[in-house]
Amino acid sequence: MVFVVKNLVEYLELLTVLAWKNVTLRYKLAYLGIAWAVVKPLTLMLILTLVKSFVGIDSDNIAYPLLTFAALILWIFSRICFGGRKECGGQCQPDQKIYFPREIFLITTVVIKLVELGINFIILAGLMIWFQFIPNMYMLWVPIIIFYTILAALSIAFAGAAINVYYRDMGTAPTSAAFLVNVRIPSNLSIAAGEG
Repeated sequence: MVFVVKNLVEYLELLTVLAWKNVTLRYKLAYLGIAWAVVKPLTLMLILTLVKSFVGIDSDNIAYPLLTFAALILWIFSRICFGGRKECGGQCQPDQKIYFPREIFLITTVVIKLVELGINFIILAGLMIWFQFIPNMYMLWVPIIIFYTILAALSIAFAGAAINVYYRDMGTAPTSAAFLVNVRIPSNLSIAAGEG
């Protein structure tokens, strides 16, 4: 573990350059550019708010769009593990002639998501001002939750990338598994509630 951290510190400049390159390329080639970081969570928030108007979910005196957007921020950020496992399989192959830690590719994925997270927190602050929501002491947990999410997502991404190097079909397996879990959980909840 100490060797890995020491290795990453030695290649900090390469990590910075690759992270900057990935952030600029991600939004430079898109038609809407950096606006995608804003449009995606806002669209999901609007869709879920519309669904709430039909279903009638209780949000306990908190504006539902604010509650939904706060939940979506961490959900979108936690998708690092699905994007990260493809990085090492796709980018490690051409660079076999020079040595550097391959973990850098996965960490640059985290940097891209941290940029999006920063943009989303600015939007969340705007929504809090709009809905006149005053945060309480529980906001102090946010950095700890973000740090834990980074560790959990990186551990899944590192394991997935290692498996993906040897088994190429690993690229689609976790996405399919996540879909099956998302389909299965609501049906389990309806059975537990006595509806099914």
